[in-house]
Amino acid sequence: MENLPPIITKRQKVSHGLLLFRLNVNSLQNKFEEVKSVIKHNLRAQVTLLSETKIDASYPNSQFKIEGYNMYRIPESTTLCLMLVKIKSIK
Repeated sequence: MENLPPIITKRQKVSHGLLLFRLNVNSLQNKFEEVKSVIKHNLRAQVTLLSETKIDASYPNSQFKIEGYNMYRIPESTTLCLMLVKIKSIK
């Protein structure tokens, strides 16, 4: 990836210290592979929260699986909230 955001460039150089990353992605289903690549390979956050509120039951859990992350879906009136959470140990 070229032209990385400053947070990723800095995190690649200095990966110690606690980093909490929370992102609410609009239309996650259209951007999932890019978001997955950033949080899995570049960000190095100890706590990652990824949420999307416009995901309905027609999108299976398997479509948003990331190894090492726990997934939670919360039923709402006409939409489901999807949250992916990962907490790494801090040494």
